[in-house]
Amino acid sequence: MISSTLTIRAAEVADLESVARLWCALQEMRSQFHSCHEPTDDAVDTQRKELNDLLGQAETFFHVAVEPSGQVVGYCLGTIQSRPASLAEEQVGVISSMFVDRNSRDAGIGQTMCRAVVDALARSGVTRVEATLCAENADAIRFLEKQRFELHTVTLSRDIR
Repeated sequence: MISSTLTIRAAEVADLESVARLWCALQEMRSQFHSCHEPTDDAVDTQRKELNDLLGQAETFFHVAVEPSGQVVGYCLGTIQSRPASLAEEQVGVISSMFVDRNSRDAGIGQTMCRAVVDALARSGVTRVEATLCAENADAIRFLEKQRFELHTVTLSRDIR
């Protein structure tokens, strides 16, 4: 169960350094599955700048989990993506990145952040939310299935160099 002292709130500029470091930890974990996810030497700075560009955009829903000490222990980033006008569903919500520090897992933080972002996306008018993750990441797949996500689309990739 999530601690009553932990806060889930919209991300702020002051959170970006911590979120960028968590993002790098996510990429290091993902690189176990595919080397293309290995972060570069300047990944924290680059990611912080990219996240800063997303803050405040109407189509971005970016939440963090913060301990009373001020330490950010997780984040969830959702966006709205447009679909071709020829489709009945013109917009869809996408959880593009989510991570909880390993030392803070199994406390309901991910579930609470995911719910906050999904609820925000629903309030914005989208009727469906998607998430993309590594096919080998069984823990993330189980987590999202518990959040009522279902297998919908499969993306295949291959290295060509």
